[in-house]
Amino acid sequence: MTRFSSKPRGMSLIELMVAMGLSLVIVGAAAYLYLATRENQSKLDQAAGASEVGNYVLRLVGRDLGNAGFYPAAHAELALPNVLNGYTNVTGRPAYNQGIFGCDGAPFNFTTGTCDLPVPAPPGAPPPPDTLVIGYFTSDVFSGQGGQRQDCEGFDVALGTVNASRGGVAVAAAPLVAPTLPLFAANHYTLQSAAMATNASTTMTFEGRAVTTRSLLCKGLVSGAAADYSRIISGLDDFQVLYGVSGTPAAADQSPPVEFMSADLVDSEGTLDVDGVILAPWRRVVAVRVCVVSRTYESANAVSSGPQQWQDCAGVTQTATATDRSLRKTYTQVFSVRNHLNAAY
Repeated sequence: MTRFSSKPRGMSLIELMVAMGLSLVIVGAAAYLYLATRENQSKLDQAAGASEVGNYVLRLVGRDLGNAGFYPAAHAELALPNVLNGYTNVTGRPAYNQGIFGCDGAPFNFTTGTCDLPVPAPPGAPPPPDTLVIGYFTSDVFSGQGGQRQDCEGFDVALGTVNASRGGVAVAAAPLVAPTLPLFAANHYTLQSAAMATNASTTMTFEGRAVTTRSLLCKGLVSGAAADYSRIISGLDDFQVLYGVSGTPAAADQSPPVEFMSADLVDSEGTLDVDGVILAPWRRVVAVRVCVVSRTYESANAVSSGPQQWQDCAGVTQTATATDRSLRKTYTQVFSVRNHLNAAY
């Protein structure tokens, strides 16, 4: 007859080591799965964030372009001697003689009212960004609560000295009081670059590391110093703007643009006589092509597929350096200039 001992029996050393080994394998597999999932989720979040940045910039600039060249059609400043000279009755600067102006690869100089000279980008760096200037008048001359009264920095345009003679002082004291004349607003969009000594880039902390990127900048006509740009959103590599100019001086017509050109080429275009109204080159712009390149912040792990490639705003394939782990995507959209009227105020 077989007898079994009722005394408790512990695990042998070999059994304990096998159990610990299996536990370590399970814990290691779970940790690897967690880290891999976390890394993949981080990349997905970064890619989604970069996509949001690109689309947001296009929506922001596009919404402002919808105001370019706007003036309340029912209110003509007939008492002024230069009614047919565009916006010169407000600022006296050629850059604001129409609703659209731009600088090719350079910032806009607020002191001179012209474009700075382009600063070439170093080898391997993104190209110098353009500057887009959008001008318009408010429509709240008929209502104290209507109109685009705030510029891209959030300031009431009535506070600008350029609007002091247009009822700006009274409006500033009582925001719900309509101005005597429509108020002038101008927003200037560009990207941080080497041309801006005090605002060349944005440094932020991502996953415990310092990451350098560039931000979209904007400045209205109210804030003080020329360098007082406001940072709108970071995570960008490039900002390029091209312009569609209607008509050809030789044919003296208003045919649609057949190509988009840079700001310096717009400057070299001739005037166009349309029904007795002489249109300067920038007043012939009827469409604006905006291109931005957004980027993710660098990942802690190397990209296994090798250096990333993308097409820049010029359609040229770019390849990242071996140490550059950011993903980039290019966004392009064409906006029509809706307020392209032959009449001027």
